[in-house]
Parts: sequence; structure tokens; C-alpha cells
Amino acid sequence: MSASEEKKFVIKYVFGSLKSLPVRGEMIYGSEVLYGPVEKHYNVFWNIRLHKYESDIIPFLVCKSFQTGNWSINAVSDVFIGEKLLKTGINHEFEQNRSSSRTLAIEKDDFPEYGIDESAQIELHVKIDKMTGNFRNFDDDVAKELSDTVLVVENCKFYVNKMYLSLHSTYFKSLFLGKFAESEKSIIELEGILVMDFHIFLSVIYGFIDIADA
Repeated sequence: MSASEEKKFVIKYVFGSLKSLPVRGEMIYGSEVLYGPVEKHYNVFWNIRLHKYESDIIPFLVCKSFQTGNWSINAVSDVFIGEKLLKTGINHEFEQNRSSSRTLAIEKDDFPEYGIDESAQIELHVKIDKMTGNFRNFDDDVAKELSDTVLVVENCKFYVNKMYLSLHSTYFKSLFLGKFAESEKSIIELEGILVMDFHIFLSVIYGFIDIADA
């Protein structure tokens, strides 16, 4: 893979309320961790998840793809806590049944060195080495060529066809063909919906994934 073809991105989030984060095992799984916001990179959804083990904290890189068929991603990350490098070259392997991968534990004794108190800034520099599978996209050249409008959700653009969506959704039929101001717009921003949920919705409408897999 040439330098121009390298798939790289940076994901960063400041986690607060660390002192109130329960130790793993004290509460149900969903309450034992903190979640960063979901971001879309290379047609896959990513976020950082923070665990607490005894007095240490451990960032996890989370990767999710919604599609029919097997897929896998091999990636490498460099981890920064605040502005300080924690570790380079951490390998991650993701697939359908493995959506998260740990980085490195930060021990409580090292918190002052990394500026950790009530909050911690976790920053991962991620490079994707290999992707296998058909990662469906709504903003590639084919989607742009066949679209007549752009839907924007959480700053992510989805190039779609008004008539096709209108045939499969009463909401979009009213939006595109009804007496709304949006019916005349070529770019429409949708609010009150998460980008990952909307990607799944469109994938079902376009037949990229089965409803049972969504």
C-alpha cells in the first residue's frame, strides 16, 4: 500500500468523571465503562471505550461494521494520553464477532505523569493495514453519480436518490414529495438521529444488509 493509499485517522475524546467510574465487576457491564462518541472512517464506525480495572484505566478501540457477509480489519494504533505518548504499534484485529480491542493499561501511580485526575484525554492514531469484505458506502463516486440529493447526519454525508427512498419510506415520501421546504433542497440536514443508526437504516433500504442482521 503506497503512502497515498494509506488509511489513517485520529480519534480523540476527553473522558470525565473518572473517579465515579465503577470498578469492573461491581455493576452491570454497560455501567462499568465510559463511551466516546461514534465516528465514521472508511465506511466503518469507530469509538473509544474506557474500562476501569481496580485502580487502573484501559482504553479500548471499538470498530463496528453492519453488512451481510464476513469482514475483518487489521489495524495498528499509537496511543496518546493528553499530549504524552503512551505506546506505539499496538495491533488490533476486528471481525464480525470481535468488535473491540484493548490498548494498554494506565496505572493509577502514573496518572499525574499523564495529567489524569477527574478527566483523561485519550487520543488514538490509527492506521488500517488490511480490510477484507464489502464495506458499503454512501459517499463514494458511484453513490454520488446516482444520487440527486445529499442527506447530512452528524456531519456525515449520504448521497441518495429521492425517488428510491420515497418508494421505501413514507417519511421520505412526505419529505421529498410533500409541501416541505426540504423538497426543493439538494442538501438536507437531518437532526435527532445517530449517524450509525441512519447508516444501518439506509443499508437495509438499499438491501446491503438483512433486517435480521441490523
